[in-house]
Amino acid sequence: MDAPKELALQDIKRNVPINTVSTPILEIGFGDGQFMDQLYHSGYIVAGTEISELCVDKIDVLHVAFVTTNPVEEPGYKNIDVVCCFEVIEHIENVQQFVNNFPGKTLYLSTPNPNRWYHRLTGKYEKWDFLPNHLQRFSIPYIEHLLKNAGYQEVIVSTTKVQAHTILRSFFSRSTDSDNYDDVRSQGCWFTKLARICALPATIPFTFLLNLFGYEGSSYYVRATR
Repeated sequence: MDAPKELALQDIKRNVPINTVSTPILEIGFGDGQFMDQLYHSGYIVAGTEISELCVDKIDVLHVAFVTTNPVEEPGYKNIDVVCCFEVIEHIENVQQFVNNFPGKTLYLSTPNPNRWYHRLTGKYEKWDFLPNHLQRFSIPYIEHLLKNAGYQEVIVSTTKVQAHTILRSFFSRSTDSDNYDDVRSQGCWFTKLARICALPATIPFTFLLNLFGYEGSSYYVRATR
C-alpha cells in the first residue's frame, strides 16, 4: 500500500480499539479495496463508497457493512466515527462542499504532494496530475484551511517518504483525455503491472538516495479530528 494508507492503518490500530467500535469505518473512494480489506482482516467493521462501478463490482460485499456509488449523502453516514479518504479530493470540483459532508470525528486523508520528489527532480508533473483527471493541487495551508472550515479543530498534515513502488509509476505514467474514472483505471494491463514488479528491486537504491537527500514522497498524509 501507499504510505498514507499504511500510516492510517497503524494509527487506527493504535487509537481505535476494535472492541469499542460499534459503527463501520468508512472509506470514501475505496478504489481496489485494498485498504478496506486490511481493516477487515484486522477485525474492524468496514464500509465504502466508490463512483467506479468496476471497483464496486469487485468488492466482496459479504465483508463490507455497505457499499454505494453515492459519494457522502447517505443518512446512515451520520453514525460513522472514522472516515478515510485517500487520493480523492484532487478529483473533486467543489472540494469545500465535499469535505463539509464528511461524517465522523476522525478523518484520515491523502492527496498528491505538489513538492514531491518527481517534481523537484524534473520540474514537471506526471501526466496523470493534470486536467481532466486531477482538477487541482493542494498545499499544506490549503488543506488546513479546507478542513478547519469543515469543522475539524485539529489538522495534522505530514509529508511521506519516497516509496520504491512509486518510482516507475511516476516515470512511466500514462495520460487520458477522459474524466471517467473507470477509463483512467482501465489503462493498466497485466504486462505493465508485471514489468513494474520485476523492475522494483532496481528502484530500491534510487529510493534510498532520494530519502537520504530529503526528497518528499508522492502524497501528503493528513489526520484531522473534530
